[in-house]
Amino acid sequence: MKKRKILTALMSLTIAASALFGCGGAKTSGFELGAFKNDQADGSFDSKYFYRNDLHVFGGDADIEWVPADRDSVYGGWFYMYTSGNDGVPVQLEPDNTRSAVTVLRSRDLNDWELCGAVADGFSCEIDENEWIIQHVWAPEVIYNPADGKYYMYYNAFGPWGTDAEPWFNEETDQMFDRFYGAVLMSDTPVGPFKLATSERYYGDATQANPNGDVITGRTPQINVTAHFGLDEVFSVIDFSPFYDDNGDLYLYFVRHGSTGHDHNCLWGVKMKDMITPDYDTLTMLAQCSYETVEKKSVDTPVWDESGYEFKGYFGSKEGVERDPSKGNEWDNEGSINEGPQMYKTNGRYFLTYSPRGFSDPNYDVKQAIGDSPLGPFRKLPQYPATVMGKNDTNDYATGTGHHAFVEVDGELFCAFYVHADPFSGKTSDTDGRIYAFDRVKTIEDPTYGTLLYGNGPTKSVQPKPYVASGYKNVAGKATVSATDADKDTLKYVNDDIFVTHAYFEDREFSAKGKTTITLKFAEPQKVGAVMVYNSYNYEYAFSKIDSIAFKLAEKPAWFNLGNYTDSCYIENIPFNADYYDGVNKFMRQGGAAIASFDDIKVTEISITISEKIEGEGEIRVSDVVVLGK
Repeated sequence: MKKRKILTALMSLTIAASALFGCGGAKTSGFELGAFKNDQADGSFDSKYFYRNDLHVFGGDADIEWVPADRDSVYGGWFYMYTSGNDGVPVQLEPDNTRSAVTVLRSRDLNDWELCGAVADGFSCEIDENEWIIQHVWAPEVIYNPADGKYYMYYNAFGPWGTDAEPWFNEETDQMFDRFYGAVLMSDTPVGPFKLATSERYYGDATQANPNGDVITGRTPQINVTAHFGLDEVFSVIDFSPFYDDNGDLYLYFVRHGSTGHDHNCLWGVKMKDMITPDYDTLTMLAQCSYETVEKKSVDTPVWDESGYEFKGYFGSKEGVERDPSKGNEWDNEGSINEGPQMYKTNGRYFLTYSPRGFSDPNYDVKQAIGDSPLGPFRKLPQYPATVMGKNDTNDYATGTGHHAFVEVDGELFCAFYVHADPFSGKTSDTDGRIYAFDRVKTIEDPTYGTLLYGNGPTKSVQPKPYVASGYKNVAGKATVSATDADKDTLKYVNDDIFVTHAYFEDREFSAKGKTTITLKFAEPQKVGAVMVYNSYNYEYAFSKIDSIAFKLAEKPAWFNLGNYTDSCYIENIPFNADYYDGVNKFMRQGGAAIASFDDIKVTEISITISEKIEGEGEIRVSDVVVLGK
């Protein structure tokens, strides 16, 4: 990966203040602003403002936690990533017979990572010799508890088979998944060492029972549905995800995994009595594969019994609501897997996000179901409004984007996900592997479904760094927008902060009949350092370059020392990277933009002129304009 930074003061060329005409006939005036035209054929980009998913961190099913500096002067100011294992080793046996698990990495910007785990070889969990966790530690997630200032980690792990002495473990079978239980660990720091949260460590008394009446030792999993209810069947659990509601209540979401007598993965949730104790009375089935909703149909049926729930709106039938036969296969086939749950809440709506089909499938992605309470019921949506982060029919660069993690900081929501190392293989394998990537998630208003989560991705093109890392955020939304030769009903899409990734949303783009100049006027001067013009979702309407970007300056830049100053400047001929479309098969790789970055200038107006399409003449569309400012 090539990165390049620029000093505009050394590159700027002073031009007389008279009007000039650039390529494509765009009228410009003032001096030509030295700029770096990012993400071109040599792969270079300005790392001051941007990142790119260059796919260099292998892993899978990881969680990310942001630790603010005002919380922790030692560990604050970093993102922490928790992954299942280290270089293919999920649990490592140490010379003293303890076991290490869960690698931790840290990053300032979500892009460049370094090992930081406090246990051997970058691991973060220290499992004592006689504790129950043996192997197969999967999908760790961490949450900070402000009440005691500690970090809590949740994951599933292999335990031993049951014996007369330890009857709370399942009886031995030939099914490996019958050995999965839920573990909760705790640490004073985000890097560990995390230790099993026993009664002694959590309550400060080895003999103290939890609110369910159980004393928790190193031999008793904190989450064991089978043992709690004394079931004759196996209730195997994986993929734990904790969530604080606005009132401070803690919920835990997880998957009932396929096991003896149970042939599918489905989503469940439970309210917690404390950080380590489920309130099993609230145990609720939340989602079933390829069904729109799940609701409890009888109070007389035990909460753990799936037969007590009613599954409504099977995807393969005419049941359900708002189905449109003209759209063909608008409802996704989820196979026998719903897994990797996360919960996000905004504007009073709960979003249960998850991944269907299984990690080896190229269509393994991030879906959303919507509800009004933390334990549902939740309603799944048709395939593409449901998709938060996933491939579309023309995506040939990022497949298998499922089992995600949300992290929110300074008003920006990010989705970390994992793509197949070889997107063309149609599956993943031990040799292909899965690689970390991340992109932004927004909220949008849909006329049918109301507030939805919307992924600006997946991308493999240059994108703005997190504000917390760069100090720059998109200020385009502060502008009043006008444009020449435009469909005025589409002006609102110029600066709505989303670019189109799926056909369901393809009309949410700015449209002009042909050559156009888009003008953004700011009521207050804005200090800016980069402009991104995202291309259309649709190849038929895509532009080939930006003719010019003209700026009206609010003041003389501090770096300007090259002769007569005028209060306007411009950049010309900003190409669109040909890697982001396929001219032979005529499709776009969504998320690509024509980008110019420069040393800071304070502006009141920006005008963007576009006249040329990749192919043909006529309608030109722009998916979004981003202006990075302070």
